[in-house]
Amino acid sequence: MDSSILGGYVGTDQSAVASSNEELARLAEDLWDLRIGVGSPPLRTMVGLASSARPLSVSAISEALNGKRLPRRDFFMELVRVLLMLDGGRPISHDDERLKLWRVRWMEVERLRVRVALPGTKVESPSQASDVNQIEPAGQKLPISLDSRASDTGRLVDQALAGDGPDEGAKITEPVNVKAQTHRTPAREGIQAYYPRSSKKLPGEDIVLPVQFPLEECAFGVIKELEFPTAALCSACQGSGNEAGKSKRTCKVCRGGGRLRTSRKISVKVPAGVEDGTRIQFADQGEVGPGGGPPGDVYLWVEEIPHHFFCRKGDDLHCTAAVSVALAVLGGQMVLETLEREETLVIQPGTQPGKVIKLEGRGVPHLRDGGRGDLFVHFSVQIPTLIDPEEIMLFLKLANLNQQPEITPWQDESEALSP
Repeated sequence: MDSSILGGYVGTDQSAVASSNEELARLAEDLWDLRIGVGSPPLRTMVGLASSARPLSVSAISEALNGKRLPRRDFFMELVRVLLMLDGGRPISHDDERLKLWRVRWMEVERLRVRVALPGTKVESPSQASDVNQIEPAGQKLPISLDSRASDTGRLVDQALAGDGPDEGAKITEPVNVKAQTHRTPAREGIQAYYPRSSKKLPGEDIVLPVQFPLEECAFGVIKELEFPTAALCSACQGSGNEAGKSKRTCKVCRGGGRLRTSRKISVKVPAGVEDGTRIQFADQGEVGPGGGPPGDVYLWVEEIPHHFFCRKGDDLHCTAAVSVALAVLGGQMVLETLEREETLVIQPGTQPGKVIKLEGRGVPHLRDGGRGDLFVHFSVQIPTLIDPEEIMLFLKLANLNQQPEITPWQDESEALSP
């Protein structure tokens, strides 16, 4: 939850906001410790082990680990169940003592969230609350999400590695580093008794890569090879920082850091419909953390190169087509080169400058669904600047037919004064 957003609620206690934010960060910290304690499994491995009745997604797991918002309890408990299963290598029963501790821990944070969102609401303690997904006072609904970042942070699209299908829809958020002070509750002490916090393995840094794309690639998607500097796991010590079999001797390759600076190449799939400012997240593709900690994420920042002919406004495209005087007056057909193919436009007789026609479905594909924007063609009439004597006579004849005042051809004054 974002304190700047929660602070806008009338009657919200700022100390309660701070307490709620800290507890949410601590809960994310506990999840990080659990993940590290079971060997830092990749997010996609965790997704694959989830129950079909309660599916997980890479983006939602990333949010939970980074403390973006408090997840629903059914999602949270399924995430914990998967991690515990990875630890023991066998299914986890619902009456497992560790699951009970995590359930109480979630309810501790939820209790604070309700107090901040609905000041003055009486909330049951974790030991008294019924087994429901959300604690809702009678006649009131909790906000679905208290973290609705402004759109100027850019759209963040879920992980789209080449060859993978899309996950869920894009989410508007911003990467944060979870930092919180130590706080003790009975549930948290019980959890940390199973997985004490590591003092050496820390999450790796995120990497932001600004990449330029032409309009065509933004519109229809593309697969790109990206190369960037990063920190990789030291193969000599596997991140421990010590020589193999010698716990007290520092690794000579990484000098105890557990990682090495290197460059990396990844193939990424940019979905159709991205625009300038879109950010695409590739989970677990960033720098390995100190001591061999879990890797951060890679964020690809899309920079759209302006097109020489088309102007993009959202998912619609605009362009200007110049027609001759004769075509504007008499009507006819003209060929327009779009982003995909040639389109034949029908010009109505008497077309005026500034007239606009719309070609439905010829714009940019929508990012989140199968629809497309439209193409708007703005007409301008091209007036000739150089005409021969025969054309002058034709225009004079046309003017007389239209009962215009008597017109004489323009003559340069210097030529008229010459003998």
